[in-house]
Amino acid sequence: MNGLPEKKMSEDAQNVNLFTGTKRKENDIPYGYCKCGCCQKTTISPKSCRFHGYIKGKPRDFIQGHHARLQPKGENSHKWLGGVSSNGHNRIIIYNPSHPKATSEGYVLRYILIAEKAMGKILERKHQVHHFNGITDDDRNSNLVVCESNAYHFLLHQRQRAYQDCGNPHYIKCNYCKKYDDPSNLNGHHVHSECNKKYQKAYSRPRRLMAAKSKEKLRLKRIEIKKFVVGLHNNGLTTRDIADKLNMGNATISRILNGKGAWKVDPETLEARAKEEAF
Repeated sequence: MNGLPEKKMSEDAQNVNLFTGTKRKENDIPYGYCKCGCCQKTTISPKSCRFHGYIKGKPRDFIQGHHARLQPKGENSHKWLGGVSSNGHNRIIIYNPSHPKATSEGYVLRYILIAEKAMGKILERKHQVHHFNGITDDDRNSNLVVCESNAYHFLLHQRQRAYQDCGNPHYIKCNYCKKYDDPSNLNGHHVHSECNKKYQKAYSRPRRLMAAKSKEKLRLKRIEIKKFVVGLHNNGLTTRDIADKLNMGNATISRILNGKGAWKVDPETLEARAKEEAF
């Protein structure tokens, strides 16, 4: 490609692992497959890269991201902090690779382990753990509530916010005025009827009026175009001549003259309406 003769690699060079530098054995993973053991073929490298060990035209040793599967984990990892760490969301995680809910790195949320120990069984996937005081790293038994589903967990947060804001956990916030009220005073969309009327008057009706005015302006513009095209046609110009003059298609000019589709307008009715509005 660059004008230089391509050098052929020897068989010994092809049998060398680019990451480890060791020769492959006969019973090793076949050439061209990911070395993590996932039995998937790797992509062909479009260019050479000494940093990553890629050779142009040769399959890569790993699929992107799969090389981390062979990195040392647990106590042998360079990120080891005694088996206790944080996941970046103010939640404590514990190293427990044998747990069914463990991540690929072998860590489990600490409050899940504490809740399972208190209940004496492993929590199902649908179960959620709620922190009563809202502090996610406070994993005391008295601060944890096991929820039967994510919907119940969301309901607890909603009632807790209502209790903190208005003192009544049964109240619901109106989506328009943002004030808490009895659910019997709200409709199915959690909105006061008065707030809904104000919203319709302030936003929905003006939009509909603006849309109607824009449609009326469009009709007026089409009336003017139709009058002009009909005048040219009465002066003896053909459809092709009118189309060339107005830089329009022949089919559009024929629809205007025949009054088909969107060009089906009544000039006399529109002129009468315009005179009434003038007076």
